[in-house]
Amino acid sequence: MKFTKDITQVEIFYDGACGMCRHSKEWLEQQATTAELAFYPYQSDAAKLCFPELPDHDPEKVLVLRANGEQIYRGAEAWALCLWCCHHYRWLARVLMWPWFLPIAQRVCYWLAANRLVVSRYIFIKRARKE
Repeated sequence: MKFTKDITQVEIFYDGACGMCRHSKEWLEQQATTAELAFYPYQSDAAKLCFPELPDHDPEKVLVLRANGEQIYRGAEAWALCLWCCHHYRWLARVLMWPWFLPIAQRVCYWLAANRLVVSRYIFIKRARKE
């Protein structure tokens, strides 16, 4: 999969109760980006209103993004798209999407998603709260 320059708006649906997710959101907000980023805790009413089909994409299991209001990305591809939108990290997005590296990135993303609350409890304790 290749990302294109026509991605202008990305909605990021993350776990608002997860410190690691909140830290990632704050980090992304500080980056110079090529697209407009909108952040929604997947548990929020705003997420349900803006993307009613969100539960069909298992946001409690993996990061879910929607680009330009229609293209859905999950897991490693979603993380790569976040990096693709950052001026200084496009190179890393390209690496993540290499055919030989993508399966490794997918395993890492699924492991992190499955263990995010434990990781948050020990590393991102100050950010592990409900939003």
